[in-house]
Amino acid sequence: MTDAMPVQKYDIRRPEPEGGGFEERFWSPVNSPVFGRGDQVAYVIHRVEDVTDFLHMKQAEDPRHQLAEHMRSRAEALEAEVYQRTREVAETSRKLKEANSELAENLAKIKATEEQLRELQAMADRDRIASDLNEQVIGRLSALSMHVAGLTPLAPEFVAARLHEAVRELDDVIIGIRAVIFDLRERSRPSVPRSASEPRAGER
Repeated sequence: MTDAMPVQKYDIRRPEPEGGGFEERFWSPVNSPVFGRGDQVAYVIHRVEDVTDFLHMKQAEDPRHQLAEHMRSRAEALEAEVYQRTREVAETSRKLKEANSELAENLAKIKATEEQLRELQAMADRDRIASDLNEQVIGRLSALSMHVAGLTPLAPEFVAARLHEAVRELDDVIIGIRAVIFDLRERSRPSVPRSASEPRAGER
């Protein structure tokens, strides 16, 4: 099995014509076994490869690599922020829909209440009219009918007949007004939902 050792720094001397001194060099040592009989290691080949140019190239690429990593991290952060904002917008939209639905229900309730108030007002008006008819009109007509009826025996025969007819007409008017009063009071009562088992008018 080949064994690759860590990269080692070992500078070499430059020739004097090239300025002398030492030149920075990096080496990658690799040890490769050579097996003999019985799978025993007979030799070890020690090979060293100059990797200076490769390391210099990697070092030159580091700033660009760091920039790329920074951009990637920033892109991931922006993506997470957009995702969070999207969730917040979706949640706000959901709450807005719920609020609109609740508002529509409340408006429907308000409308129904207004209709009930108008109906109650109409029933109150009908009841008031019925009371006025009963207390004022019928009372006066009844008094007038009784007064005319009291004059009938005292009048001559032909006048008595006319008075008797007038009393009958007054009584018919009173009966008609009482029917109107009854209808008004029936319509002024709150409507009660009819049971499914309750027969309709005219049914048995």
